[in-house]
Amino acid sequence: MVTVLMTGVVILLVFLLRVYVKNYRGLAQTDFRPKAIWLRALIVFCVFSIISWHAGTIDTLLANPLVTPGQLQSTAWIIFTAFCFVFVFIAYWIVWAGMTLQFNRKRYWIVQIGFGLVWGACTSLVFLTIWNVCRSFDWPMWGRWIAGYVLLSAFMGLWQDLYWDVWVVPEHDTPRSLKLKVICSHVPNMTICLTYLAIYDNQWIFLILQTMALTGASIFLRWPPWWETIDVVAPRTEPGLWGLPHAAGYIGEEK
Repeated sequence: MVTVLMTGVVILLVFLLRVYVKNYRGLAQTDFRPKAIWLRALIVFCVFSIISWHAGTIDTLLANPLVTPGQLQSTAWIIFTAFCFVFVFIAYWIVWAGMTLQFNRKRYWIVQIGFGLVWGACTSLVFLTIWNVCRSFDWPMWGRWIAGYVLLSAFMGLWQDLYWDVWVVPEHDTPRSLKLKVICSHVPNMTICLTYLAIYDNQWIFLILQTMALTGASIFLRWPPWWETIDVVAPRTEPGLWGLPHAAGYIGEEK
């Protein structure tokens, strides 16, 4: 069943790439047409899913129980699990949301929730792929945790700064909020949730936590639907690593 589903994802990826190349190849970074950014996002989601499938992450996830009977009897597990959910909600649905620019983008609940769920699930699969590689090392748990933390932080820092927040997600930050979100949301989220994953190996719960975070992000940055006719503000960029444009944040009146 998984093979059939992922074969469909591969076919979808080829189709999306052909459509994008035919219609939007060479489109300037400052031209944020909703259909173009949707295609970029869907291509990314397909690639993330295929990588995770090829790496065996999806099979590992399907073999991993949501919760074990022993965990349900553990007060420490219950408290840590509840803490993770409360933290992610506060960090993304309150703190991150409160620092996010929306400009003239409208609220489309179904689109924004749906996009956030897919965004979160596909991103979580890549996180778990990286973690499962580190977990396979014959090291103490703290060594695997450090390796996972370094690799995940490097991946997300470079990926988000040089591609996702430049070519896919509309402008939603200022230079100040970019820094504060890292300090108040992203770093604590990775630290807490990766620790939880390393100790308990609840891969489904880790996926749910990260999907919860990114669904909140999609809602509060007001991800535009593909049929949107209002101009979408493109991210402001500056030269970054290797001279590539990186997200620099909006300067001006916050809307």
